[in-house]
Amino acid sequence: MTHDEINSILHEITLIDELKDIHVYSDAKQRNNYEVWGYYTHTPYLFKRCKELVKDTDVNILEIGMGVGSSSILSFFCKNNTNFNVDSIETDYDWYNTCIEKYYKTVTNVEHYYHENYDSKYTQKEFKKKYDLVFVDQRSWEDRNKSILHFLKNTDSIIVHDYDYNLRAWPDTHNKLVETFANIDWDNNWSDSSLTNPPTIVCKI
Repeated sequence: MTHDEINSILHEITLIDELKDIHVYSDAKQRNNYEVWGYYTHTPYLFKRCKELVKDTDVNILEIGMGVGSSSILSFFCKNNTNFNVDSIETDYDWYNTCIEKYYKTVTNVEHYYHENYDSKYTQKEFKKKYDLVFVDQRSWEDRNKSILHFLKNTDSIIVHDYDYNLRAWPDTHNKLVETFANIDWDNNWSDSSLTNPPTIVCKI
């Protein structure tokens, strides 16, 4: 996405009261500037992809690693779209409970799971379905790479946050993403020149 597209989506988000947790800055001019949104660099990409999926009859989304910048958005779309179904996994028990209480407690079309190990959880039957979107933002880096590889062939789109480290550490995984998905978008407007690779990548069939 271009800088203008990103800022347009972020402006839209600032108008939604349910997403106030990711309105990082109180000053309106700052809130409309993507470069000051800190750790939530994936926000416009996730929001845009969810909007694209609204028109579909049945939507299955997997959130790997709960968080303010993703759980709030998925909760919002689930509340407003009964065709959305989200599976969400978290391995930090305290953080899991925090996110459930804050975002998912009253949402009926979200299944949330706490598990100490992602690998063993993926073998269970509830994660055998075909996903329209897999969002990856978990600990550790190694587990994040495993998640990408595990769901690579079982989703129509995948968004990976903090992708710069993954790209440097596992270039072969990136090659597989390129081979699998026809459309790849990422944040090429990232303001920190020390990052040679994008912090968020979006891949779609």
